[in-house]
Amino acid sequence: NIGKAYFAKEQNEKGVEWCKQAIPYYERRLSLSQNKNEYELRMTGECYVRAEMYDETLSILKQIPSEQENSHSLHRKAEALRLIGKHKESLKEIDKAISLNQDDRYTATFFAEKSEILQAQGKISEAKEVLKSAIEELSHGKYRDALKKKLSLLTGEGKPNKN
Repeated sequence: NIGKAYFAKEQNEKGVEWCKQAIPYYERRLSLSQNKNEYELRMTGECYVRAEMYDETLSILKQIPSEQENSHSLHRKAEALRLIGKHKESLKEIDKAISLNQDDRYTATFFAEKSEILQAQGKISEAKEVLKSAIEELSHGKYRDALKKKLSLLTGEGKPNKN
């Protein structure tokens, strides 16, 4: 959706605004769905987390049957838990996501989330190591560059961007 595009361009306020506008559409789709599946619930949860509605995110993600949980839904759950300050639970969920991951394209994303959780817990040296692992998973691209920038900020080599 448009909100995700704004986040990709680091225009977070606009991203939040667009995601909040998209929520009624996600909710409507869920209300029309007779058999809610993991993907629909996860995408709705992602919209909620991007709209900074973390309790709602967790409420939606709890509707995913345990046999349908996968690394992606667990990642979203870990993210929401981190953002409401439940770091121990968040770490458990991201570790489960990493262990269930079957697609190397997402490994860096899961490691990056784990690094964010460790940072929130004040475990900066561990966070740096996990972030280095995330970067190693990527050979090139914008996401790799963004993670390298985060690492330089963590190591004190870079200065935060004020934009």
